[in-house]
Amino acid sequence: MALSDTTISAVSNNGTERDQTHTFLGQYTAALSSNTLWETRGQLVREKRPRDANVLQPLLTGQVGNVVASELCTVIDDAQLLQSRGSINVDDEGNEPESSVLIEKGKLRGYMQDRHSASFFKTKSTGNGRRESFACAPMPRMTNTILLAGPHDPEEILKSVKRGVFAKKFGGGQVDISNGDFVFSLTESYLVEDGKITAPLKGVNLIGNGPDAMRKVTMLGNDVEVSDGIWTCGKDGQSVPVGVGCPTIKIDRMTIGGTKIG
Repeated sequence: MALSDTTISAVSNNGTERDQTHTFLGQYTAALSSNTLWETRGQLVREKRPRDANVLQPLLTGQVGNVVASELCTVIDDAQLLQSRGSINVDDEGNEPESSVLIEKGKLRGYMQDRHSASFFKTKSTGNGRRESFACAPMPRMTNTILLAGPHDPEEILKSVKRGVFAKKFGGGQVDISNGDFVFSLTESYLVEDGKITAPLKGVNLIGNGPDAMRKVTMLGNDVEVSDGIWTCGKDGQSVPVGVGCPTIKIDRMTIGGTKIG
């Protein structure tokens, strides 16, 4: 069950009426709502091409079998989800896509591959060769990338936060794939104190490093939500429709800055 909006609604209605504000920046616990559809693959599991290899070292190259995330984390790319925006019957190289396990219980298990990258890395295509149109060259691209559900109730996750931020909705953001550093802005977020939402926040940014954040996942909700048909992945000037999904996530420590209202 997704995290209840009852408390959030009450805080929003009451807290925004107060004029006093307070700016903050520091290390806090972050609870990320499942309907933020956090782009886990954007920071850690990138689509691989031969010419990506030098850029991605040491984040991914040669890391198969190594621990790259919390043992709670299992990430898949599944092109066969029913009625999802990223689903395909066949990729743009004529290969039948498969459900690929990218991370399993924290260990990197593999990459998304097209024919060209599979040949270079001496493996087989995973059916991820995609292109925007007939005028473009296929390249390894995601379809529906999902962080699978964990064992925790979303309400339990919120109650476990001593002092931190609940991220309800994400805005834009940037990721540097050479080192995994990211900055994401939040369009709706709240201060959490002693397990309770106490005040709305504005202008909040999450600042961190993807591999580091994935290793600091300490709780994972049982409430996976898949995107509602609006996501597009851009790469080398090409855009393709994709699906993303995740449950509620608790990350032990992140750099967070913003303004408390009230």
